[in-house]
Amino acid sequence: MGFYDANPGVCYAKIVGNSHIGAEIASRLKPKYVICPTNNGTHIVGVWTGLRDAGVKPVMVAATAEKTRVADSIAGFHRLEGERLRNTLQESSGFAVDVSDAEIEKALKLLVRKEGIIAEPASAASLAALKHIPLEPGDVVCCTITGLGLKFPRILKLVL
Repeated sequence: MGFYDANPGVCYAKIVGNSHIGAEIASRLKPKYVICPTNNGTHIVGVWTGLRDAGVKPVMVAATAEKTRVADSIAGFHRLEGERLRNTLQESSGFAVDVSDAEIEKALKLLVRKEGIIAEPASAASLAALKHIPLEPGDVVCCTITGLGLKFPRILKLVL
């Protein structure tokens, strides 16, 4: 009996799935920057693939949290998509930004209080990364928010 390995780094179907997010962003915005929460790289690689294939080439920013106690799903920055992640950042003139727990918590609170979005802490890293980006007036930025925070009750205490 065989098995199907759907793990990051080996399952290209995950990248194809995330490319649809990039295609949707491209159809609605022409952002200068797209910021994605990043651990293994599957999400940002897929989003870039969809954007690039649609002819939109923003600077891709990998929002990471190498040392975190709140953003479990991006803790450590494992880079399982290694080469694809490097290519994405290189092709888009992109870069990685390491955000702190304090920045993530501030972003979580902002999302809840201003937008009514209860985000997963790791996905709030994309918003937390904004202050590290050299923005100019008029720049269009897209931050992907990838997960629901309701599955993290200990974190909800921080923001509600």
